[in-house]
Amino acid sequence: MKLKISLALGLIWVSLGWGQVDYPSYVRADLQQDLEFLSEKVTNIHPVFLLDPNAMTVWENHLQEAQGKIKERMTQNEFYLIVAPLLASLQDGHTAVSCPYEQRLIYMKQNQGLSFPFSVEIRDGRIWASEYYGDDEDLFEDGEELMAINGVKAGEICTALRPLMGARRDSIAWGQVATNFRSLLWMTYGFEEGYHLEVREAAGGIKHLDVAGIDNGQYLKNRQRYQKSNSPRYDFKIDTNDRMAIMTLRTVADLEGFNAFAEPAFKRLADEAIAALIVDIRDNSGGRSVVVDALLSYLTDRAYSQYQQIDIRISDALLEHYRQQSSPQYDLIKDHPVGTLLSVGPQMTEPVERDHRYEGRVVLLTNQRTFSGAATLAGVFRHLKRGPIVGEETGGTLEYYGDFWYMKLPHSGLQFHVSPKRFVQYGGSDLGRGVIPDYLVADEGQAVMEEAKRVLNAM
Repeated sequence: MKLKISLALGLIWVSLGWGQVDYPSYVRADLQQDLEFLSEKVTNIHPVFLLDPNAMTVWENHLQEAQGKIKERMTQNEFYLIVAPLLASLQDGHTAVSCPYEQRLIYMKQNQGLSFPFSVEIRDGRIWASEYYGDDEDLFEDGEELMAINGVKAGEICTALRPLMGARRDSIAWGQVATNFRSLLWMTYGFEEGYHLEVREAAGGIKHLDVAGIDNGQYLKNRQRYQKSNSPRYDFKIDTNDRMAIMTLRTVADLEGFNAFAEPAFKRLADEAIAALIVDIRDNSGGRSVVVDALLSYLTDRAYSQYQQIDIRISDALLEHYRQQSSPQYDLIKDHPVGTLLSVGPQMTEPVERDHRYEGRVVLLTNQRTFSGAATLAGVFRHLKRGPIVGEETGGTLEYYGDFWYMKLPHSGLQFHVSPKRFVQYGGSDLGRGVIPDYLVADEGQAVMEEAKRVLNAM
């Protein structure tokens, strides 16, 4: 990103505005009770405490450390910065404390509500500005590396924020940090009104830039200039020159939206007799298994299972959750003793009939940010031998925990979620690794797409 100009000097760069706003705070006794409530839920729901004999000792050590950091009074944000690393210690991307926004809303109502005017990308502990939301839209053209913010080195910022996220793979954790970066930067350092940036330009030179914080109105207005360039959740296009189609899926969370997208897309493939298809699930963070089933029903008529094995931790909390949800899972687990694991083998799925099932050549694209249900899709795709995979190893590993639901701490109100199940998917033999592509290509520029086209033409 080319940095063109510097804004006028004279801004107050480090504004610890927390002291200017009267935020609700909680006494030590209440926060201790919240930690006890959290620990009781986690240790009685999460399967790792039955699968790993050392898990309880490790957890209790982290819990004791968190308890030692509680002060006489703390705000919700301050308590979050203690609790989030505790859950992150489980290294489960589906067990976490949600980033809170209550204190931010109070700040916006009682003060001018200024914040960091960028969204960022984080790779290997380095930070790049991806979008700039200030009013001077010509200030930035493309992503450049942020070396320091208000005198704090980028590496130090990343070291502080990485422990808040529990994903096993760094590529997924950095994505989670980047998603919440503007809030986390404010919560951790108190930066509000202005920012002095040290930036490495594309040519390698170092430049210093002063930028003002933005309010919520500026953010909502100015982010619209990036909406056309942002990747849509679903996209489909046909390259008439190469006679191949590209289907892009950035989520598998929305069944209704996927169905509305998929039916006309696969109909067009049939109508135009397109014999080569690229399915792109790079940067797909996952979602729901029913959406994975819906996609696979367009690509195969073979029966399959998404998982080799599912281990369910039977707990009073899970029984009550399924009972309240009137879930069919309740009948599966209701007769099994609390505190045990119920192991379920492959559950075969017969694809539903489709008028426009695709039988042509298919290549699947993945990268390090292909996670959860999207990584499971890659595993089934590999297991069915439906086609080659091109790109990077998935960020989602073959073994992972999931199927969480949300709960709330009784005093601080922090929302958290805990995985009650362990999943073992298909796609490889090393459970600690992701699905490894047939053709490994770094996700840089157009390299993955060009390799996919080459592979399709050679099939």
